[in-house]
Amino acid sequence: MDLTTRLEIEGMMCQASCGATVESALNDVIGVESAEASYARSEAIVKWRSDTLKNENLLVDAVEAVGFGASIKFGTRILKLSIQGMMCQASCGTTVRSALLGVKGCRSAQVSYPLGCAEVEIDENVNENDLVQAVEAVGFDAAVLYTNDKNISLLDTTQAATTPIATMTTKNEMLAKSEVAVRGTLTRQVAQSIKTQVEACRGVRRCDMSLGAARMILSHEPSCNVATLCRTLQLRGCENISLQMIDDDDDDDDDNQKVIYLGVEGMSCAACSSKVERALKKLEFVDEAAVSSTTHRAKVIMNESLGSKEESEKILIDTIHSLGFKGWLQKKKCERNGY
Repeated sequence: MDLTTRLEIEGMMCQASCGATVESALNDVIGVESAEASYARSEAIVKWRSDTLKNENLLVDAVEAVGFGASIKFGTRILKLSIQGMMCQASCGTTVRSALLGVKGCRSAQVSYPLGCAEVEIDENVNENDLVQAVEAVGFDAAVLYTNDKNISLLDTTQAATTPIATMTTKNEMLAKSEVAVRGTLTRQVAQSIKTQVEACRGVRRCDMSLGAARMILSHEPSCNVATLCRTLQLRGCENISLQMIDDDDDDDDDNQKVIYLGVEGMSCAACSSKVERALKKLEFVDEAAVSSTTHRAKVIMNESLGSKEESEKILIDTIHSLGFKGWLQKKKCERNGY
């Protein structure tokens, strides 16, 4: 039986007074053989007598009784997770990392979109299922690969940053990309079924599905008419699900004074465009908004609740900037085909 307990101590401001006070409080706990507090390390190490049953909660209570915070310091381990559904590093990778760090007892987390995995350092008492559920709660699939000690690292951050993403192209072949919104109740099972059926369509080479954003990025042959595919594809076993190509607009909108086109820079996946679109739709003068990460633009249909179009345009651009992206007004039809 391990006779040592480590405590993390909060609130000590010196060794002579604070450290001595914590040591005295711990030494008074029944069963403690010795206690040493360190202001420099913000911790205390307690050794128990071999003939005593450890009650670590008594140590926490004793420290808190003299005015300091205390918590048990557990050993840590490294956990590897496979992550499915990420479409970029900047948005998806950051979202997964934030979810993992939000689990109590997770000390650090690294996430790699190119490698499709995550590496976390967690306290020994952390339940692995809590990490999996945290990732699934933000719209991605996760599974435990294995655990090991801290001397082995699955993620090489240099490799993760430079590893090229696998493509479905052959030599000298160019594929187009289109973004598609999925309307309806979307579950993981339904999303997988849609992905399989769409990838079986002629001209479609790859379908990257973002469950959280309810969107797909299709890599397809230039001759593939994605707008027509979305309108005509009969999805089997997916009731009340419809597909809509983002940025599938009418040229007649060019003369509509209520329609504004914006360029948006910095979006790297469907999760980014969905984030911008939701923010724009929340503005009271916006009736509808469609944002595409593949064309790098936004189409906004305004109502009459805000009188000045110039003021509306400024608010739209400011909203995009507040999300960490660059936005600008596009006035000419020829500007709407990407950068």
